[in-house]
Amino acid sequence: MHEVVALNACHDWGFRVIYCNYSARGRGRALGAPQQDDQGQVLVCDPTTSTRRTLVETLSVAGYAVSETSSTDDCIAAIDAEMPDALVIDVTNPSVDSLGFTLKLRDRAPELPVVVLYEQGREGEVRPLLQAGASDFMTAPLNEPTLLLHLVRRNVDQRAQLDALARIEAGLEERNRALDENLRVLERDQQAGFRVQQSLMPPTPYTVGDVTFRHYLRPSLILSGDFIDYFELRDGRLLFFIADVSGHGASSAFVTVLLKSLSRRLLREFDKLGFTGTASMLEWFNQELLACELEQHSTMFLAIFDAVGDQLQYSNAAHFPATILSSEEGTDYLEIGGLPLGLYKGATYDEKVISLPEVCSLNLFSTSTSLIALLGCPL
Repeated sequence: MHEVVALNACHDWGFRVIYCNYSARGRGRALGAPQQDDQGQVLVCDPTTSTRRTLVETLSVAGYAVSETSSTDDCIAAIDAEMPDALVIDVTNPSVDSLGFTLKLRDRAPELPVVVLYEQGREGEVRPLLQAGASDFMTAPLNEPTLLLHLVRRNVDQRAQLDALARIEAGLEERNRALDENLRVLERDQQAGFRVQQSLMPPTPYTVGDVTFRHYLRPSLILSGDFIDYFELRDGRLLFFIADVSGHGASSAFVTVLLKSLSRRLLREFDKLGFTGTASMLEWFNQELLACELEQHSTMFLAIFDAVGDQLQYSNAAHFPATILSSEEGTDYLEIGGLPLGLYKGATYDEKVISLPEVCSLNLFSTSTSLIALLGCPL
């Protein structure tokens, strides 16, 4: 009983500053403010008219588009209507529930920068405001307009950067979703290709007389460039081969379809093709692959077993590792050189003939440089 075993592996920023004033209602630019909002839009909230006017004028002259409100309620309404790039609020007036307002603002617009003006000597009130969400602070009255402009500029810039990052993240998330979908489509296509490849493989196990073929396909990728075939010739001899196409993935898998077509032609036209042995068969495979002008080449070990006399004739086209012959007498490697298929015109191959023990197994393995481990199937 002879057993042949083959292993086949396989990223118009617009800025806004809003000023909230408690003595006058309404929103509008301060008199003399530049008609531009290149610097951003600021909302100011202050119950004191004189302080409010100073803040509005300072920010407007600096190029900000400034809006103002006179109460925290109006300030919230203004923010709901249009989100500014920064908020300047004066909490020196005792009528202002600064902490409650800041907490409410955090819930409504957590991303809005808030610059707090507090009365000197009341520093203890600032820490809770910062903890509640205020982003910066300075003392009132406004004796250092440059400091105010610096704080507003910094907060507007930081807000712009955060907005830009948010847009980038949103864009990346959308791209990732598209990539995931494309990957799913590709994987479905690859799985369909794998099923096609599986359908090209011969049945397993496959028994003819005292010879049984079994194979196992374990590709490291969904598609592989490894292929095997075996069949009975009209004269009763058994032909089998294992091939490993260069490269990896779909490009190599397409070549295995060609190998299957050539294998069927070999069986169908065996007598017409006039083969003299396994070496001439490899030469024929080489010519057919060269005629296709493929980017890939292939290795192949091909053998014919003749049950009459238990003779095995084989040739090798650079296939590695070598086929292993195992029996009670020991283990041998069927080592023989040869050039890959589909690379060199006029390549010739050697062939050997050996007698097989009555009970033995032939173990064929395929390997590919494109795979980490390409293990396959005892045939």
